[in-house]
Amino acid sequence: MPTWEHDHRANSAVEEEHRQLYGAMARLQPIILAADDEARVSQATAALYDRLAHHFAVEEDIAAGFGPVSCGILKHEHRHIMALLAHLRGLAYGQHATRQRLFQEFVEALAKHDREVDIPTFCRSH
Repeated sequence: MPTWEHDHRANSAVEEEHRQLYGAMARLQPIILAADDEARVSQATAALYDRLAHHFAVEEDIAAGFGPVSCGILKHEHRHIMALLAHLRGLAYGQHATRQRLFQEFVEALAKHDREVDIPTFCRSH
């Protein structure tokens, strides 16, 4: 599971958002990947989807002040990552191997986004 650890200082709201998001991911991952209860899997996936949507909205609000290019890049990336999570959320219960693969793809895409987009965007002077 990725974490929001780096050598740069970001906007404090962005720092807190990442800590909260990764904390939620760490709590929900075991339920999403290993739960035997369809309702719990569905609830955990929905909770993560909602938390991620909130996280991205906060980032986009902050990035709006950086200009249309920075905000446009974020929105494009955010749509892609939300689509991965939506696909995971839409899986029929019982597709355990597919759920594990999609969750891993989601985690990798989010970590890449943080490294390549969030850190350069929020850890620099504007």
